[in-house]
Amino acid sequence: MVAGPGPGIARGAYSKLVTQMGGLSEAPAQTAAQATVTLSRPGALRDGPSEKGKVVRMLDPGMILYPTGNSDGVWREVSDEVGNKGWVSNASLSLAK
Repeated sequence: MVAGPGPGIARGAYSKLVTQMGGLSEAPAQTAAQATVTLSRPGALRDGPSEKGKVVRMLDPGMILYPTGNSDGVWREVSDEVGNKGWVSNASLSLAK
């Protein structure tokens, strides 16, 4: 029987992988809650940060959206559950519960 690497080596490899991927949050539940928002009223996902932007799709109240981190004034760039990306007014968003 051939012995594999000891547990210390496996932990070292895991730690290296986690570090390369950006690490783990110290408060993962809090991070997840901040990573999603819901639509508080009917709205539109637009291709630009303006009422004049082309409508990508209509959005229903309660829909979960995922902020990309980009903003322009009162507009936030988000993606929906199927990967559509666009802009919504910050006034129609609330933190997901």
